[in-house]
Amino acid sequence: MSSASDRPSPAPAPLAWRLWLAISAGATLAGLGLSALGRLDRGGYAVVLSLAVLAIGHLWGDDLRRSGSRFFARRRRWRRPVPGLFLLLAAAAGIGGALYPPVNYDTLWYRLPRILHWLAEGRWHWIHTQELRLNVISTGIEWLWTPLVAATRSDRLLFLPNLASFLLLPGLVFSTFTRLGVSPRTSWWWMWLLPSGWIYAFQAGSAGNDAYSVVYALLMVDLALRAREKGRASDWRWAMIAVALLTNAKQSNAPMGLLWLFAALPGWRIALGAPRAAAWTVGAALLGVMVSMIPTTVVNWQVTGHWMGWPREKQIWVPFEPWVAVLANSVLIPIHNLLPPMVPGTDSWNAWMARLSDPDTSLGAHLRGFEFFFHLPKAVTEARAGLGPLLTALAAWIFLNRNTGTLSPITRDRRRATRWILWSLVPVLLIFLSTMGCREPARYLASYYPFLLVAVLAGAAPLGLFRRAAWRRAVTATLAVSLLLVLVSRQRPLLPTPGVSGWMARHSPFGREVWARIQTKQLEHLAEGDRLLPLLEAVRGERILGFAAKSTGEVRLWEPLGSRRVLHVPPGETADAIRGAGIRRVIVNDIAAVEEGDRDGMEWARKRGGIVVLAYPLSTTQAAARSARGTTLDLEGLARQRVKAGAEVPVDNLYVVDLSEASSPSETTTRLAPPRLRQ
Repeated sequence: MSSASDRPSPAPAPLAWRLWLAISAGATLAGLGLSALGRLDRGGYAVVLSLAVLAIGHLWGDDLRRSGSRFFARRRRWRRPVPGLFLLLAAAAGIGGALYPPVNYDTLWYRLPRILHWLAEGRWHWIHTQELRLNVISTGIEWLWTPLVAATRSDRLLFLPNLASFLLLPGLVFSTFTRLGVSPRTSWWWMWLLPSGWIYAFQAGSAGNDAYSVVYALLMVDLALRAREKGRASDWRWAMIAVALLTNAKQSNAPMGLLWLFAALPGWRIALGAPRAAAWTVGAALLGVMVSMIPTTVVNWQVTGHWMGWPREKQIWVPFEPWVAVLANSVLIPIHNLLPPMVPGTDSWNAWMARLSDPDTSLGAHLRGFEFFFHLPKAVTEARAGLGPLLTALAAWIFLNRNTGTLSPITRDRRRATRWILWSLVPVLLIFLSTMGCREPARYLASYYPFLLVAVLAGAAPLGLFRRAAWRRAVTATLAVSLLLVLVSRQRPLLPTPGVSGWMARHSPFGREVWARIQTKQLEHLAEGDRLLPLLEAVRGERILGFAAKSTGEVRLWEPLGSRRVLHVPPGETADAIRGAGIRRVIVNDIAAVEEGDRDGMEWARKRGGIVVLAYPLSTTQAAARSARGTTLDLEGLARQRVKAGAEVPVDNLYVVDLSEASSPSETTTRLAPPRLRQ
């Protein structure tokens, strides 16, 4: 009989999972460390990358070679229809991401601009701006993007973290689902089905930041349960890193830490039992603090006095009455998950909802804090998607066909852990539902969906269902529809090709109308991030440009990246203070001017003695005439006006203001300083 010391040590977690956690945590740690040294730039990242490659080769070189051989040994699995469709879906997403620049609204609005400010300054810092989201939101995906932007001076590779996460999903879903009591056969089908959910498929080739965090959510639970099962303290520590990264991916993921707590607490003796293991665990905990949302939270508290970074009155997406939010979101989120790709009649519906939720009405007083109450999109995109109607229907089908008398083969200890983890979903969801007031709530649940599915699928196997031809056809159709939607996506269309569209136009009036609608929607969406393009001619040649606009992405002003520095002009700055920072021309819009107490952008320029050299979309003459009439603007009122009108009306105007000859009092203490132009 062999002794305990002769027994082989339990196998570690798959290398791809550990490698992705190491890359994610290392990117965040590298960003913070280089910022402390003032070397957040291409040279600093080159040194970090060299050290990282040496470390990975030393620690995991043999594992990498074995993993490569195992992958090629299993290549036959991709010849089966369902895995093959997943592979095609991943390929389509990757090709779309490589061919098209990012069009994600949040990315162009504040995520990519904050990276450009950090790189220009050589460090992570607080940006003095009216657009607080450049500072207060979590920094997880930005630290993965920063080395890509620094190395290429381009935004074309921002899709890579999402694509890498998407490729990790099948194996991770199978492992987590089986550990939580879902039968292996059910888990096999859902390891391919879940990635076909629209939120994951649409964002696999995008620069969004909702879907990629699902990998951290699955890892924090799977690795914690694996540590208890295998007795490996390293898996417990990796689970702790995963939950830290999850909170830094999106602050709305923070409540999910409770799931990790119930999965990890019973295994604390494994991580803290021996002195050496305890020392490594303490070190991992310190690393977890650094790569979590805690650094951003501390800075928010120091600068603004609030952990989220902005006062309650500015949180138009946090409902004032939690019980109303729970009821509303409990209805709205299922609706968003069941929406078809195109939703007719949304203009009249949204206009009615805007009137219903008007704060001057008795009902609207209870709906304060919602961005747009019960808003429905015209079409489902990467920012407005949930699981999709087909995937939701398949989950319901399994639930209705389950056999409660046949339990999955899991131990009593694992069944108890599953029960606690699933019950912890109740307070986690209540926190989410009571605090979510955004008009696109379905995408914020991207990290929650796998565990909601486990609650439906765990503990029972639907006997005979998977042998039915109808089930196989339904699964194939679900994956095929997701693939088709990715191919004709508004953001990254791969089909129809010109030849196909010509054939549609010749042979089908209906096909011609559909293709024209797709083209129009694609062009409209691509233009969302390009509002500043008409202003670029007026600022050509400016190496330092002032930016005093809000609710408008500034990315186009930096291009080509590294050739110009954009400085945000804080509220209250005088013309002398702005010129003292080397700024000759400033871009301002009406919304930012109103928040400073001015009537509009024309008055903002007039107070500083500046000259408006260009306005858009209203011309300079039209904007001046409107300003003379005394029209006042309000951000929330403007949004409601647009929704009630059912169209985008040109009320919020952009201006290029020349301050080179301006004169104004200079007693104001400036927060602007002449920037370092980093080549």
